Amino acid sequence: MNRNLFSLQGYIKAGLRNAATGKPGPLFWLGNVPEATLEITVESADKRESFSGNRGLYKRMYTQRGGTFSGSMDEWSLKNLALLLHSQSANVASSPVTAEAFPAALVDGDEVLLAHPYAASLVITDSTSGTPLTVDPDDYELVGHNSRIVQLKNVASYVQPFKAAYTPAAYDKLDFFSKEPDEIYVVFDGIDTEYNVPVEIDLFRAQFAPLANFAMINEEFGNLPFSAELLFDSLNTDSNGKGGYARLLSKSPVA
Repeated sequence: MNRNLFSLQGYIKAGLRNAATGKPGPLFWLGNVPEATLEITVESADKRESFSGNRGLYKRMYTQRGGTFSGSMDEWSLKNLALLLHSQSANVASSPVTAEAFPAALVDGDEVLLAHPYAASLVITDSTSGTPLTVDPDDYELVGHNSRIVQLKNVASYVQPFKAAYTPAAYDKLDFFSKEPDEIYVVFDGIDTEYNVPVEIDLFRAQFAPLANFAMINEEFGNLPFSAELLFDSLNTDSNGKGGYARLLSKSPVA
């Protein structure tokens, strides 16, 4: 590794760290990561001399070591979002819904949120005694992008409360903070483009903070900023018991 200038590009992949072995499970690619920075941190205690009259720095003891891995992800994916929202993704299967009750005392123009999105074959009935009336489709409509909000246009001809029957499409869901954050093994599978030499950096035990800035309106491409703290990993120290946070690997040049 006898080089000077460098320019790195590469894949950043992550996998759930095995607490027993310190190794990662199956890796997944975070997608395009336009920026990624590893900030190495240390804390120290200083001793100043008291014999020269200058009170000069006499000795420094490093007491704590660590690091922060930060950057941004361009890819909107379930795995990326689950990682940054401390969530467990789940798939909700399509299943018919019947007799879902609307709020009472609705007026024309009110909008009602269905329990599930992506509704199809929506039928609304009223509460007429005996045989409920089916609400004319011209008297309501699904509005918005996700076929979940029902806007009522004419309620005077019906007996409330209304009830809805529909079939939602299957969908994925993420409940924010539904699990404790995992310990993640991160791999930078990179290349030094200045010399066309492969470079790898392993972060043994990273814990991602929750997404601090989730921009829901984007004028241009959105992204997902991330920050992860490096935790000490006793299973990945060197032969002297040192290290335990990260490791750089670089291919030796051919003689």
